[in-house]
Amino acid sequence: MTVKFKVVQGAAPTSATTQDFTSSGFGTPKAAIFLIGRGTANGTVADTFNWGLGFTDGTTSHSASVMCEHNAGVADSKRSQQQGELLHIMSDTGALDGAATFDSWITDGVRIDWSGNALTNAHLVTCILIGGSDVTANVGLTRITTGTNVAHGVGAIPDLFFLATTTASADGISNDAGLSLGVYTYDGSADTQYYMSAFDNDGYDPTSTANILISGKVAGSINASGVNRDYQITAEDSTNLTFTRSGASFGIDPLWLAISFGSATNKVEIVEFAIPTSTGTGAIDTVGSWKPQFAMLFATDNTSYAHSATVDCSQHIGVLDDTNEYSVSAGNEDAATTTIAKSLSANKALDTIKTSDGSYKGATGTVHTGSGSIDADGITIDWTATTYSVAAKGIAIMVEEDAAGLDLTATLVNVAVADVNTSINATRNLTATLVNVTAADVDATINATRDLLGTLVDVAAADVDAVVNATRNLTATIVDAVVADIDATVGFGADLDVTATLVDLAVADIDAATNLSHLLLANAINVSVADVDATVGLDLDVTASLVDISVADLGASVGLSRNLTATLTNLSVADIDATVATNLHLLASEAAVLVAALNATVTLAGEEGAVDIQVRRALLTLIGHRR
Repeated sequence: MTVKFKVVQGAAPTSATTQDFTSSGFGTPKAAIFLIGRGTANGTVADTFNWGLGFTDGTTSHSASVMCEHNAGVADSKRSQQQGELLHIMSDTGALDGAATFDSWITDGVRIDWSGNALTNAHLVTCILIGGSDVTANVGLTRITTGTNVAHGVGAIPDLFFLATTTASADGISNDAGLSLGVYTYDGSADTQYYMSAFDNDGYDPTSTANILISGKVAGSINASGVNRDYQITAEDSTNLTFTRSGASFGIDPLWLAISFGSATNKVEIVEFAIPTSTGTGAIDTVGSWKPQFAMLFATDNTSYAHSATVDCSQHIGVLDDTNEYSVSAGNEDAATTTIAKSLSANKALDTIKTSDGSYKGATGTVHTGSGSIDADGITIDWTATTYSVAAKGIAIMVEEDAAGLDLTATLVNVAVADVNTSINATRNLTATLVNVTAADVDATINATRDLLGTLVDVAAADVDAVVNATRNLTATIVDAVVADIDATVGFGADLDVTATLVDLAVADIDAATNLSHLLLANAINVSVADVDATVGLDLDVTASLVDISVADLGASVGLSRNLTATLTNLSVADIDATVATNLHLLASEAAVLVAALNATVTLAGEEGAVDIQVRRALLTLIGHRR
């Protein structure tokens, strides 16, 4: 969030060309205020009461100007307003001398164009650049009578509203010099408003002049007798400012500039002050004790803010920021048979031109010099010269600076929290790199809770957020976990019967990818008959007969090799080769034949020995084949 005000000065060209006003790093302005005086060199008094101002928002521009001729036997005084002209000034004789229009916003500033009407002399021009990401500005010109609503166009009640009028028609030059400049601020609950005005009757001899600075009103006109009419803003909303008139029933056509700071919280205050009667410094402090970035000063020769005028036509305007200070001042002595009208431009916060002050009168005018500076809680004016015998009144309009800090620091290493600028880091919690920062400093916008940290070092189990590890059951590797901690997602059911035969196996040794119960173990060692599952493929009747039979006892005639008997798992009854049964029958038959042969051999042996030998050989051969 940013709100920016900067002041710059330049001498106007005397040829048809453009002129730039820039402040390095400012960015693109949203609006600008221009001031012009008769002076061509800072600090040098010029003849003729002559100054003007203008407002622009880049789309709409309006300006006003006033003059009173110096050294005239009869007062020659004029006022002028110009629609569409950003800035103009009149000549010594009251004719239009030069005028500029808005050309464009440029990098860090504004370009204006004098091509249509170049000045005769290179008068000094002061520009107030107004910008910032949160600023909205709008310029207009509205006919105001009583009860008039001015549609300000900034979408919220303006934080600042400037209004200027010569009480003349919207365009053209009129007799009598009179220019009113007013200001209004709103702090969210109450408004503050002031205006200053000066007047010189055209055609008078001796001169008839007056000036005023009034609180509680925002615009008006005066004459030698005092206030003629003035206007107060009596209601405000996000669309309109409502004006109420008092005094003479005449309307005015003021040019105005409305400024909103949007969501930015920069404060604006108007503080009263007095121009001292002796040299020395004087502080103008903000009520809230905050540091301004910009101040604009109004002053006249009036010694009060009451609804009454003081003689002499005098107006003084000063502006300053943290680098530059400039002012425009004009004065015209009252009751002079030959006019004493002077102007002054200066690079001081408030150099005032005074043409009359009791014992002080003279054709050259006298100067009250005030050099200004920005302080932590306001501004200070160093009054280095004084000619006032009474304390004239003034006001200071001050705009708070943006929050200070380390702008645009990419990496903050060992930086104190106070050094982190809100323009990078709305709070210290948004720091991209947090070094040596406690957990409390970590903002929710980076880490909703510390549970979301990618790496949790020395964090208690309670700190581990569900989004990382819903429960400890989901941990890929579970060390020293009890059976109950083994989640179903690992591949084991909660049934203890399944894991009952896992003797002396740590849970950590159970691989989820294996997902085997003891029934599928490749080697079943020391398993009792009761543990042999039906999935082995042998019922107990079959396996009962296999008990106590060594592998060596199973001959090749059974049809099974050592390898086939080593693993009886996965053999169904159907897998027992038919040759088993067949061979068993053959074995039985061979036993009978053997017995018969032996009997025959015994019988024959007694009768003939040779036959006995032959029968024995045949029997051994038969038995050998079978084995």
